[in-house]
Amino acid sequence: MLNKIEAKKLAAFIQVIDEVCREDLNKGDINNERDYVSHFMAYLRRPYGIAKLGHPSIARAITLPSRQERLFGADGLIVFRKGNESKQMLFEAKYCKPKQNNPWDYTLKSKSKKVSHFTDQLDRQRQWRRLFSIWEMFQNDYPNGDLNSYNFVQYGSTCVWHEDADTFANKDIRPNGKTWTNNRIKPLLQQKAKSINHIMYETLRCKKGEKLSVQMEENETSEYINVFSDKEIKIKIPLPQFEELLNDRNSSKSTIGNFMKKTGIVRYIYFDITNESLNYMEKITQMANDRISRSKL
Repeated sequence: MLNKIEAKKLAAFIQVIDEVCREDLNKGDINNERDYVSHFMAYLRRPYGIAKLGHPSIARAITLPSRQERLFGADGLIVFRKGNESKQMLFEAKYCKPKQNNPWDYTLKSKSKKVSHFTDQLDRQRQWRRLFSIWEMFQNDYPNGDLNSYNFVQYGSTCVWHEDADTFANKDIRPNGKTWTNNRIKPLLQQKAKSINHIMYETLRCKKGEKLSVQMEENETSEYINVFSDKEIKIKIPLPQFEELLNDRNSSKSTIGNFMKKTGIVRYIYFDITNESLNYMEKITQMANDRISRSKL
């Protein structure tokens, strides 16, 4: 979808935003997983903050209240668009709280077979992984650059491709109905941990997920992406319309808001990639070049 230079610009920009969020988490300015992703989305939209309101918004981001039933097994959706092409990503965020060593997974009571919440989410994600790029986002409150014993990456979030986490679950966690813990994911992270920079670059270079075409509704005023699962569940992902880009106040009642309620998605991020936005992102990453250079693909 993007060439190497474009993909590196966008991946590096998202990496430095993630590192800022980890820094905020370490300082106590962010308190939990939801707070982390909300800050992540806000920084993506306007990385200069209120001081530079004259600059364009990089991304469109909508958050709705958390919902239990999730069609995708993930509560975050990112759509990248360039012209009439799109790449779509699903992610599930977990705050591992390593300093406190608190549990972040639990056993579901509603299932006839003993299964953990996170394992159930991986099960739901599996049917979508042909068209979507899917990854798990593990957050921790260690300082950026910390060499920790849990095998978290040094900068930003620790990311794992869905298929790697799903395969790992088959070894012990899924067959025995165990919950996920920081100690249990250590061998997974040791072998498969990636930076968010890597995740974004691989996706934007079409090494993960499918590149799809943007479709137009019959009324020629609404655009969407057609996706379907391995179980032949068909879903239209609506794209932001002009009036939605201008007004956030009625997000929950918009076409996207209704889609989010229907599927259980609580975080929707949309990038309309242009040369202008890529150049803007490059300026921001240059401001944090010393940090970006330590974040390897």
